[in-house]
Amino acid sequence: MSKFGNKASLRPGYSFSSQLEAAVFDLLKKRELAGEIRIVRVQASVYMTPARILYKPDFECLDLTTGKIFYVEAKGFETIVWRIKYRLWPHFVDADLHIYKGTHGRPYLDEIVKGKE
Repeated sequence: MSKFGNKASLRPGYSFSSQLEAAVFDLLKKRELAGEIRIVRVQASVYMTPARILYKPDFECLDLTTGKIFYVEAKGFETIVWRIKYRLWPHFVDADLHIYKGTHGRPYLDEIVKGKE
């Protein structure tokens, strides 16, 4: 058990730090099988600001209809560090961030933070 009360969850070839993250992965896999997206990377590294502040969203995906990269975050508990990086995202990252919330039984897309244009 972690300090936030989340339980690790396994999928073939992957280990996720929370059940919500694993459930979001399952949703993305369904979209991938439908030919809508491709999951490019799990725990991608994104650097923000000239000081290269590191943020690791849960998934990096490619939208196969637009050809654009977007990132996905499964957010169960919002820390102060998360709130700061959330506010930096639209100013320093060229891709959208899809934020999923809810529970492992009912994850839902809560918000899309637009990247800088």
